Amino acid sequence: MVSAFSGVSNGSFESGYAGWSTAGNQSIASVAPYAPSDGTKLVAFNNGNKSPNGVLSQTFATDPGQTYTLLFDVGILAYNDSEQRLRVELSGSSTISSREFVISRLGVAPNRWLAKSLSFTADSPATKLTFKDVSSTSANLDLLLDHVRIELPVARNLAVASSGVESVPVTVAAPDGSGLVHGVTAFSLTYDQGRTIVLTAPASVTTHIPYKGYAVTNRFVKWLRNGVDHDSNRISQVMMDGDQSMNAVFEPGPPIITEQPAGATVVEGSSLILHVAVFSPDTGYRWRFNGVEIPGAYSANYTISNVRLSQGGTYDVLIGDLGGSVVSAPAVLTVRASSFENAGFESNFDGWTASGNVRVQTAAPNQAPEGIRIVAFNAGNSAPNGVLSQTVATAPGVRYLLSFDMGVLAYNTNEQRLQIDLTGGDLLASRVFTLNGIGGGAIRWQSQRLSFVADSTATVVTFRDKSTTSNSIDLLLDNVRLAVTTSGFSLIPAGTFEMGSNPGETAHQPNEVAHLVTISNSFYFHSTEITWTEWKIMRRVTDTTISAWGKTAILATRPAPIPLRWLPGGM
Repeated sequence: MVSAFSGVSNGSFESGYAGWSTAGNQSIASVAPYAPSDGTKLVAFNNGNKSPNGVLSQTFATDPGQTYTLLFDVGILAYNDSEQRLRVELSGSSTISSREFVISRLGVAPNRWLAKSLSFTADSPATKLTFKDVSSTSANLDLLLDHVRIELPVARNLAVASSGVESVPVTVAAPDGSGLVHGVTAFSLTYDQGRTIVLTAPASVTTHIPYKGYAVTNRFVKWLRNGVDHDSNRISQVMMDGDQSMNAVFEPGPPIITEQPAGATVVEGSSLILHVAVFSPDTGYRWRFNGVEIPGAYSANYTISNVRLSQGGTYDVLIGDLGGSVVSAPAVLTVRASSFENAGFESNFDGWTASGNVRVQTAAPNQAPEGIRIVAFNAGNSAPNGVLSQTVATAPGVRYLLSFDMGVLAYNTNEQRLQIDLTGGDLLASRVFTLNGIGGGAIRWQSQRLSFVADSTATVVTFRDKSTTSNSIDLLLDNVRLAVTTSGFSLIPAGTFEMGSNPGETAHQPNEVAHLVTISNSFYFHSTEITWTEWKIMRRVTDTTISAWGKTAILATRPAPIPLRWLPGGM
């Protein structure tokens, strides 16, 4: 240990440069316009507009491993707003510290002083202190230095407490003498005098009311320093120029949202998670769709596992506890249908890629399944080599149903063959559909379907004419559709069936007559009963969006013993 601590000598330059080594442009000044910060003298670097190259140094005794504090006053005499820069270097057996300090005048007053400090730990019995003028200009301003001293550190106590709520976790940026950097109020830390300490309080703290299951959000309001308002920012700093008492003040308030739910544009059938985050997660959540509460959506995440067109709209979430409530920013969900562009070819081949013998023509005098135009392959006895394709948006992992109307215009009863290829990341399906003509120049139409599971965000649908003859017969195509097939639903295809029973059959009623019923459009039928929650959701969806399906529905006011769930089949 050093037997007696002395530090630097002649730190206020009252004895001129005694004890110091000098070089470059600097001088001792003591008369106006110079105003020393301590005593009657100071050092003026680059005075008289000289080059800023002054160097001032002194070596003093230190104890290796001991921490010291260098304190000094850096000043400026200026007649403009340019800055001056002073580099401070401390070195022993190696460079201990090197740091620059910048100063410029404040307002129009020419003289200004700033008190600065720098802590360091010695690594040898002697430490060299060097001040260097590294200013970029000296025109009409001087860099000043005064009151240089070395002190052993003085321990100062930092007491951290909170009011409005107990046991608040507070983080302290710099470790104290024991290595602590955080604590739960109330706690105390010890620092060397002159240290600047940064404290961070949480934006909010949740308080639970025992046995009631309630929570209260307490919002940060301000810091008090020694009982006086100090800072309204929860991240604040305090200089340890004495013992300090810092108190974080909290008051009840609504939860603080840290992450708003984000809108999205997705393809029908995709999975989507809407998410919101708050500082205090132990709060209540109520998600809403177009302002209507969604039953069961009571967590920070709202998952839609199979997005439907009817679910496009605005979502937000009401978050609250006993401290108050807050509504999140709206998140707009846009749902794009997995459908074909110009599916009925009313705009000719717009949206489609065609090659070979394939063309768009009117179906007159015969009726087209959709609109007035159809696609004719190998028309006019041309070679059966037509290819027609389109890329549609799909959601990976979702099952789709491709539907189309295949037709034959024939003067014979020969067969026409249409191959369907579905390609995503891999070949998903390939199937040939056949249809025979009925002769007499008549058109025969038949609805066809092909189910597949998408493996990418885009699926290429290709129609290929694979007929073996085109003599007096044409292959036709119209009304191409794509629909999402929902899990739990079974497809009921269009067709004719016999409804009712005949006399003698079990449960036959006297007024019952067996008769044929034709279903012109396919639909989906759910295989199990639905829950009350699903019924409420269906009621809300159908009340607001049934027109978007282009269907008319009559809804009961409550579930029947074996209720049905309907989805448009599009056929």
